[in-house]
Amino acid sequence: MAVVHSAAEFPNFTDGEVYIVVSTSKIYKLHLQVLRQKSALFRDLLEFTPATKLNAAARRAECAAWRFHYFVPPHNPDQSQFIPIVSLATFVFVAAY
Repeated sequence: MAVVHSAAEFPNFTDGEVYIVVSTSKIYKLHLQVLRQKSALFRDLLEFTPATKLNAAARRAECAAWRFHYFVPPHNPDQSQFIPIVSLATFVFVAAY
């Protein structure tokens, strides 16, 4: 039997500021401060990656200000990394919402 999580518990927090996309079926929305405290990798990534500026509609829609995709190069899987995605995709989502 599958475990059903509420909308506000690990790994998806409705008030989280960071999306982490590992695969099409593994997308996490987590808290900025917890990632900074618990992960040296994300502490560094978040320090040097600007947040997307969210408008009021995006904040009401609980969009995240940061987004990272896990990337595994097809010819060199040992060089996998999290890639910051900085774009206006959040605003497009809200407009379509």
